Amino acid sequence: FQEGPINPTDMIIGSNTYDAPSMTFLPKASLMDLSLVLFMFNPAAQASFTEEEENAIRSLYPLDNYNNSVVEANLQTNADAFYTCFAREMAQLASKTIDGNVFSYWYGHFSPSTDVFYAGLAADVKAEITDPNFAFHGAEMSLLFGDNLGNEDKSMSTELVARWAGFARSGNPQLSSSTTWDPVSPLLANNFDVPYLYMNSEGVVMVKSDKQKIKQCAEVIPLGIESTSPNGWYFSSYADSNHTNDNGDQNGGDSKTNKDASGSATGVLSAATALAGFALLINLLV
Repeated sequence: FQEGPINPTDMIIGSNTYDAPSMTFLPKASLMDLSLVLFMFNPAAQASFTEEEENAIRSLYPLDNYNNSVVEANLQTNADAFYTCFAREMAQLASKTIDGNVFSYWYGHFSPSTDVFYAGLAADVKAEITDPNFAFHGAEMSLLFGDNLGNEDKSMSTELVARWAGFARSGNPQLSSSTTWDPVSPLLANNFDVPYLYMNSEGVVMVKSDKQKIKQCAEVIPLGIESTSPNGWYFSSYADSNHTNDNGDQNGGDSKTNKDASGSATGVLSAATALAGFALLINLLV
């Protein structure tokens, strides 16, 4: 993506509202520990995580938004740090380097009967989840392929199948009977402020700008890099000096922002949950 035009010439890139697969195996007590939720793979970073840093994150994921559930708030923090923020950054980067359109989505249709990761949660963890737009990693796959659907899933399944099939045929995921899906503009000032199609339990809506997510991503992306970057696992523009903040200003050189990210620019781009699921569709286009 950084070096220039690639195939395919059109892309769909997205993530889910609680895209946190590694968290599904943890007990409730562990999920209430934000340092563990963010740094499960980096004990040294977990040990150095400060109260000030935790408070900064808590202020951006207020418990009032999660029915006072620390578990639910922490799950979304993890999802942003490892999936959603990278997916949006990846969408903007791709939009600048490919010849076609990039479409971004955020999936939040709650389907307890088909969400495999949700089904595997401990009962006391499930009791913490009250968001009607809760969707774990890969939750859309059953609806995309029509597996064991309940009546509450059929409308969303029909929408997903039609959009993904249209994209596979022609690179166009638009439906005349539903919301227009705006592509990502390569001229956006902020890496995280991409327009996205929000597919949730109430229907489908186009979100032009998500200022709260910009602030959240700016705070958690460096932590996501720190948790995994010893081997350069993730790419992020935080690894260079050209990242922009939510005011469109250049924001490079900050020691906290860039710490432990030296290998990231040469690492692979993080694969948002969408890419694993529709690799077959990508093969049809190239």
